[in-house]
Amino acid sequence: MNGEPVTTNPFLIMLINMTIVFGVLWLLGCMIKFIHFIDPTKKKNTEKIISTAPMQPATVVVSEDDLPDKLQEKELVAVITTAIMAYGYRDVRITSIKEIHD
Repeated sequence: MNGEPVTTNPFLIMLINMTIVFGVLWLLGCMIKFIHFIDPTKKKNTEKIISTAPMQPATVVVSEDDLPDKLQEKELVAVITTAIMAYGYRDVRITSIKEIHD
């Protein structure tokens, strides 16, 4: 062995290199699990869990008549702008929106 390669078979070289890479990745994974296991900064769960009945979600009914017209217009502009931007027009500036009655 005077500096000559042991083998020139590319598949054997690939197999050896992949074995080394996956072996190192496995060792790193084991080290991470071990560090999580002995982690001194992890908070201990000393509180007792008290189960409570789930709360009912609050329902708020708001009709469009209750909202001011300016708020409805701003929401409409925001929805239309978002819809246009979703189609890929990022540099769009909407100057006016007019409602057409048939």
